[in-house]
Amino acid sequence: MKKMIFLAILFLSLQGISQIRTGVYQSSESIDYEWSNGEQTGDVYIYSEPMFIHISETGFRVYMNQWETGMSYPFIYMGKGSDGYHVYAVPFGDKLEINEDVAVLFYNFNNTTGWYDSSREWRGLEYISNTPILDYEKE
Repeated sequence: MKKMIFLAILFLSLQGISQIRTGVYQSSESIDYEWSNGEQTGDVYIYSEPMFIHISETGFRVYMNQWETGMSYPFIYMGKGSDGYHVYAVPFGDKLEINEDVAVLFYNFNNTTGWYDSSREWRGLEYISNTPILDYEKE
């Protein structure tokens, strides 16, 4: 029994270590893609304004300015993919993949084709701080 408890604690601690570092990241550009059967279709929308992504143990939040709440998404860590990205399951069948400098949110899963129809990619991620910096704290 002691061995089982020890192994459970070990596995839980290793899962926390293996995930992406929590904190606030800033991206240099955001890109929206549309997909059909795994191939890019339509126009690509590129946003060059910086975005912030706040990663925690239980979810992530995307926002443009320090005073905004932005959009929040809960997630569950699934593991590290063969491509080196950390994979998180997001509600409604969505998926977040992230490594040190790129994060991709896949959404609008198509049950007929088995592919996601849309994705948003945040490039040039740079770690800023371990917690959000609010505007009134800058003074």
